[in-house]
Amino acid sequence: MRTEVRNEVSPVPTQVRNEVRNQGRAVGPPAPSAVMVAGLRKSYGAVQAVRDVSFTVEDGEIFALLGPNGAGKTTTLEILEGFRTRDAGRVEVLGADPGDRAAGRALREQIGLVLQDIAVEPYLTVRETLARNAGYYPAPRDVDEVIGLVGLTEHERRKVRALSGGQQRRLDLALGLIGDPRLLFLDEPTTGFDPNARRDACATCATPGPPSCSPRTTWTRPRRWPTGWR
Repeated sequence: MRTEVRNEVSPVPTQVRNEVRNQGRAVGPPAPSAVMVAGLRKSYGAVQAVRDVSFTVEDGEIFALLGPNGAGKTTTLEILEGFRTRDAGRVEVLGADPGDRAAGRALREQIGLVLQDIAVEPYLTVRETLARNAGYYPAPRDVDEVIGLVGLTEHERRKVRALSGGQQRRLDLALGLIGDPRLLFLDEPTTGFDPNARRDACATCATPGPPSCSPRTTWTRPRRWPTGWR
């Protein structure tokens, strides 16, 4: 003898279904994109370095900007970071115009930078360098934590001038992370890394966590990037 189990459910009125559905919707305007670029242009004399570039990067997204040498990638980054003025177009970073000097300090406290070439005092140790830079931010990450994240624990008391090229690049990444940024800009961040160090750097940027423990949005342009990152 087979027992049949039947679920008897009364129809839900259309009005009730709509009310339940609407309860899950966000109230108020949507949050702005972490990065918004529209019609960006920049020229150096007769050379157009950036021509009508548009894109957005959402909060929590990892975004890669790829292209050949001279395509204007670094110029675009420098405009977003507030180091270079644009000729035309609209740019917003964390809701602010990076070209607005009045908002410059507040924006710099929220972003981290890993540039192609960072000037670091060669006679300071790894720990001293990070501790000094941590003082520039209102709520920096723990120095020991960052040193461990980039794999420099065994070299924390070594002077910068004694680091190998790959180790110096790890320090550059640590300097970008030490301020606990909401937005992290990286320009060729894994140059000089061996394959293991490159994988570790990608994992560090991709690991999710609360805003106080990891950057929520990462901007980068590596030579090779893991599948699934835009």
